[in-house]
Amino acid sequence: MLVLALVLGMGWLGKGALVYFLDMGGFLVALAWSFSTFCLLKIRRKYPYLDGGFKNKHLFFPTFGGVIALGVAGLTLIPGTPVSLVWPYEYIILAIWCGFGLVSYFTQKGEQSVSEEFMGADSQLLNSKNVSSNPKEVL
Repeated sequence: MLVLALVLGMGWLGKGALVYFLDMGGFLVALAWSFSTFCLLKIRRKYPYLDGGFKNKHLFFPTFGGVIALGVAGLTLIPGTPVSLVWPYEYIILAIWCGFGLVSYFTQKGEQSVSEEFMGADSQLLNSKNVSSNPKEVL
């Protein structure tokens, strides 16, 4: 709902405001892409026995894509590059998004995580300190 309100509000402000929002969206997509690939790498290394939706033999290409996406996101923050954000408007939008993220992080701290909500008792197996790398020992 927040994104819908922001898109409609910026659309009513005119083409310039919508362009700012789309530029920020590109930055945030690059961050999301890199974070998801790094999470894939971390999960596959921490829980090698988990049966995922797909299994890459080597994680080089997803990790390389995550590094490239993080580099593109970093370039948008450096003024003067061809893909940099527009000063000061898009940096203000970025600060507002960061503020929303920090507020939601600190207000949700200590509540049940999404994995616990969806996985139920199975999440306790993953979170326990006695998790073995052998799946037969876990089951």
